[in-house]
Amino acid sequence: MRNVYTIHGWSFTPLVWKETILANANHIALPGHGESPYKSTNLIQLSLEIGKDLPHQITLIGWSLGATLATLIASQFPQKVEKLILIAPTLKFMPLSQPEVVVKRFLKKLNNNFFSGITYFRQICGANLNNVQLLKEEKARELLKSYVYFSLSPYVKNFPVKTVIAVGEEDNVTGLIGAYKLFNEMNNSKLIIYPKEDHFSILRRLDSLL
Repeated sequence: MRNVYTIHGWSFTPLVWKETILANANHIALPGHGESPYKSTNLIQLSLEIGKDLPHQITLIGWSLGATLATLIASQFPQKVEKLILIAPTLKFMPLSQPEVVVKRFLKKLNNNFFSGITYFRQICGANLNNVQLLKEEKARELLKSYVYFSLSPYVKNFPVKTVIAVGEEDNVTGLIGAYKLFNEMNNSKLIIYPKEDHFSILRRLDSLL
């Protein structure tokens, strides 16, 4: 998969793709999530850092926070991204996907005990708890704060790249509403809803998206 690039979600690493059809794709590691050459924890700046490194005519795949970042990259480097696949995306995490009170409670939980907060979050996702030790607390927390307050609305109107949006019917992290609102504002996009899949299990359905 020489021309396929992936961006994982928050609190995970590129290892999340290991058991999927994308195991041999080119995996981008987020700052604070394992070994990453990228420094910025501001989504706009990070999208510019990554976008400059990408070749042309790629398929770019982002999951969760990675979907927001992939959208930003495609909006700023449309000549490089031939196809965009967004898995469990949201137009704006707060308040569309999660109410403000829930987000602030979770940020407080992270401040009190970072790795306990990560464990709690991964359980909500329906994911395994491996490789938590690869996370770097300060950068991971800063990246999350940039994400939860960020809106894609200004970047998806007249969107130049063909996009597939995929979401699990039982996703209780970014959710159906977040994905639908993004689809509703993003022209040139297609929405696919997978029954019985949650925020994490949807990754096993990637073979139907490529």
